[in-house]
Amino acid sequence: MEIRRQQGSFFCLILSPLKCGSVEVRKTLKTVVCFRLCVQDIYIVLGFDDNRIESLHRDLTKAYDRRSYKTDLLNGKNIVEKIANGISSKIEGLVKSLSNLRQAIENDAFEDHPVFEECCKASSLTQNTIYRTDVNLGKSCYAASSPATSNRRYPSKSIEEFMIKNRQNNPDLIWQYYGSKEGIFVNYPSVKISNCDYDPRFRPYFASGARPTPKDVVIVTDTSGSMNNLYHDVPYLQIAKDAAITVLKTLSPNDRIGLVSFNEKAKTPGQTSNGQESCYQDNLATATAHNIQRMESYINLLDALGDTNYEAALVSAFKFFHQLGKPLPENRDRIILFLTDGKYTDGKNPLEVVKEENEKLNNTVVIFTFALGADFEQDAKQLLQGKSWNIINPSDLKFAMTSYYLFIPRHGAVSDTLFSTPYKDILSEIGLISSICQPVRKSAEFNGVVCTDLKISDLISDITYFDDGELSYAFMIDDHERAMVHPILPQTLGDTSDPVLLNIRHFEKGPEIDNVINSMIRRESGNTTYISKRIFRRGSTANEGIESKDIKSHFFWTPVKGSGYSVCVVVGEGDRGAALNDMTGGDDVFMYHRGDIANPPWKSCRHYSRFGTIERSSVMLTPTAFEKPSKYIDEKETQAMIQDYERYFTGETNANFGLKRTVRSTVIVTHEVESFWKSKPADYAIWRYIVTKDGVVRVFPGIQLEKEYDHHRRPWYWRALSQKGIVDGSHSNTDSPMAVMAIDIPIHYFYNRILALYPSCKETYSCFVIDNSGFIVMHRDFVESYTDPKLDKSYHISHKEGAIARDLVAENVLTSRICTDFEYTRDQVTYRINLPESKKHGIDKIDEPIGYELRPITNRHVTVLLGVVGVHKRSPM
Repeated sequence: MEIRRQQGSFFCLILSPLKCGSVEVRKTLKTVVCFRLCVQDIYIVLGFDDNRIESLHRDLTKAYDRRSYKTDLLNGKNIVEKIANGISSKIEGLVKSLSNLRQAIENDAFEDHPVFEECCKASSLTQNTIYRTDVNLGKSCYAASSPATSNRRYPSKSIEEFMIKNRQNNPDLIWQYYGSKEGIFVNYPSVKISNCDYDPRFRPYFASGARPTPKDVVIVTDTSGSMNNLYHDVPYLQIAKDAAITVLKTLSPNDRIGLVSFNEKAKTPGQTSNGQESCYQDNLATATAHNIQRMESYINLLDALGDTNYEAALVSAFKFFHQLGKPLPENRDRIILFLTDGKYTDGKNPLEVVKEENEKLNNTVVIFTFALGADFEQDAKQLLQGKSWNIINPSDLKFAMTSYYLFIPRHGAVSDTLFSTPYKDILSEIGLISSICQPVRKSAEFNGVVCTDLKISDLISDITYFDDGELSYAFMIDDHERAMVHPILPQTLGDTSDPVLLNIRHFEKGPEIDNVINSMIRRESGNTTYISKRIFRRGSTANEGIESKDIKSHFFWTPVKGSGYSVCVVVGEGDRGAALNDMTGGDDVFMYHRGDIANPPWKSCRHYSRFGTIERSSVMLTPTAFEKPSKYIDEKETQAMIQDYERYFTGETNANFGLKRTVRSTVIVTHEVESFWKSKPADYAIWRYIVTKDGVVRVFPGIQLEKEYDHHRRPWYWRALSQKGIVDGSHSNTDSPMAVMAIDIPIHYFYNRILALYPSCKETYSCFVIDNSGFIVMHRDFVESYTDPKLDKSYHISHKEGAIARDLVAENVLTSRICTDFEYTRDQVTYRINLPESKKHGIDKIDEPIGYELRPITNRHVTVLLGVVGVHKRSPM
């Protein structure tokens, strides 16, 4: 349907202190601090030219409003199928390449000696934008754990040739690697690793690839006095600790873990904790990085003392499994790793204990016994009922304990392809990856694991950049109900730390969602409609919280073929996608921001310690502007690519080179603001810019930005959008946001304007400005310090002006809300400033002991709380 724009487009400039640097990317002079100011507030706060600011806002809004748009109701079924099919095609291609590599290794005639260079000595490496580290695409490298065994065998040179060809056939492949049960590691492409003794067997991908079934593991460690015995001057207990911690490091978040230490009594982490860890006492903990760290701390604090009571240890270990209830979860291995160095001195016969406890669980628990030294009683080895190790040489304990999964009998059909949970890549700055692994078998016996990695940014880009409509969003879960992508979760593109993996029910609440999630776990497709809560950001979620409202929502879900993932698209009732119709522009509408490779080069001058041009505004295309954002991030920009962009935006060609359909029109429309910026110079302005929903950034004066820059990941962008209908009284709050405009000004200039408007702030009063979350926007401490203002973090009125904050709370003007910060897994208190009707003109307590006055910033259209000027009496020096 072709229409003329009916509703007004929305623009805002927002008030927010920050260190200055071309749109928050590069810091300039450390003494320069910038502010973003809302367009309707600039002239009020600073006394700027009313007509100039309103003219800019009016002209650009009209430029959008007079264009024709294409709007359609969102079709959730089509959208979810498109997203799922796109993800599936990426995964199927990787699995096919991996299967081919596995077959090549299984058919390879291994060598007696390594034929590759060692990874710790890798040479001839060059920087690669895809791998984001130095690699050699023409070579593989290897590592071999120590001590070496006489029967080790190494892949031949043909495997390296196959890996190279594999990547040529499928450019989506990143790392390809093989780990053998003998501790050999081969990786393509060659990359330098710091540890020459790298052992793949102690990594989660190896354990999970060898045994894809999720595991419930309880480690039982003897801490009786005999564990003080020494082996090569190292106590048995220390050797046991190292082995137990290594077992922890082989587990993935698909696994669960419990710990028991024992002498004459059995203990678990929860029994010695501060109360916050009580869940570890007899409940299996998901093997996340956070929980593993807690378990390691518990193990490191163990001491050897007292007698040996097997009964107490076994009863405590089995309790973890009894807590699971009945029926027991299917398709999970249940394992006890029992480590001791001698005979039991207390309690009844352990064989009887095992028989009684395991029968209650239908004999589904497998016990592996590890006996340190020669004092272990032969009868007690039957604890395993089939498998035990007598570790005469304690240095062998670590490998023995970490190879338990090789001896678990297989039950039922289990897929040989494993998809790991996301984790930080240790070889590069790629960020989060997921390993796809398969077991390698030679002569029908397990030989090792072969894997390739999938960049999470590639996997989820179609969901992350789904931005059709205002009331719609998408999320993806795995087969353990964990949220892989959700709007409330911290974004993962470019993340360099292990993610927080949480159940989707933390984000999607209500009784109706249970049917949706259960259907997704069963790998079904479906749809339903009900009233759900839609979450909206207010800026920095951790500092400013969120807003929510009930919306009639249509849920559409479908599985991602070839994986354990499932995608759901939630479409708000009546939500539409609005897009500018295609336009063509003149020769001057586009100047790309890469002045360093521009042809002809820019005429640059120095501007606030940055080099730029005042002749034109520069345009950056952020990842959001591309159909495949991660591909854009990985590719190195060249002069030829920039020339292609120029030909497209000037209308010389209609080949869009991977850009979204609306981007050309957006560049053309935003160019209209350039003439205003150039004809209306502002001495107070550092940078002026406009950023759009579809990923365009236009900056004046023209400067270069970092390639990874994306305003969609910046709190100020979401803070501006959250003020829709507040800062712009000429538009309805139902209008569709298309762009955000901003201006950066020096903080000293801002402060001096306040002093000029309120002379009493110079001597009698201390004046400050806060936003509608209670954060300090301007304070005299920011400019009256002899050192640089510390604006790398936000300051709240409750910290900076505690007495006033407490009074505002008492007046019910400053109210608090509690939400969960999922990035740091903690509750976070956020605040709101709301003036009730009885106080709509502010609060005057300047003559009272508390001594302050608070006034809202008001303009002719609407009273706003984006900035509130507060004053209080200065304390005598």
